[in-house]
Amino acid sequence: DDRADIGIADNDGPVVWDVCESPIQSYALVALGNLFRMANGDSGVNGTVGVEAGVVLDFSSGGISGPFHVDFPLTGGLGSVDTLPGAGGVPVTPIDVDMTLIANEIARLANGATQLAPTQTFGVINNPTTINATEPDGQNVILVQSINLSGGDVLTLSGTADDFFVINVEEDIRIGATSQFVTSGGLLPSRIFVNMLPGATELRLSGQGTTYNGTFLAAYPGNFVTGSGGNSVLNGAIFANDVSLTGTLINHTSFGCGADVS
Repeated sequence: DDRADIGIADNDGPVVWDVCESPIQSYALVALGNLFRMANGDSGVNGTVGVEAGVVLDFSSGGISGPFHVDFPLTGGLGSVDTLPGAGGVPVTPIDVDMTLIANEIARLANGATQLAPTQTFGVINNPTTINATEPDGQNVILVQSINLSGGDVLTLSGTADDFFVINVEEDIRIGATSQFVTSGGLLPSRIFVNMLPGATELRLSGQGTTYNGTFLAAYPGNFVTGSGGNSVLNGAIFANDVSLTGTLINHTSFGCGADVS
């Protein structure tokens, strides 16, 4: 069994939630709170996009290749939208979907990850760093104060295809210039969760020609994601309050089944 169990107990005792059976695994991007902005021709999403009710849409270029789920009405008087930019200039028509269940599932995932006890702890990561999998059961929970990479700095998560990483970040993440966030040893991008903790602020992916790997959660109040730079690719997913893509392409990679969060 390749399942990497992430288990915590709630007030009623342990209740296992199978990420692989959750509907959120089908989404490449979900905007939960205030803004979903997409500009710059390098920006886009290859996969399903979901937008919660009340979010402001600000699209000027880029595109979506996949279903576009919108919980109408949106902020700014947009009761409906006929078409929005699609990949290759082909318009995409939003589908009216109640996103309440998806928003609740994302909150459950973020809260479950937040409560996990760390197996390794780091301060500020601002130099080339490799974090190795150390846990026999494959569940590696990394607590990090902040990540701030520039120049050609590389943050590498090293493990096998049976390992799973949850990275809980207390402050912010800033990956710029030609820095990279990569895997080695057979570790799959689909088995990485990066979780911005309560009180954390910005997840800024501003590299040029940069690769990022993992599912990025910025679901707490005050969390937001900026994907700027240019010609950069994120292999995974983003679930966040505010999302601004101005130079990042998301290639959806669904969760590495399985990981259980209770």
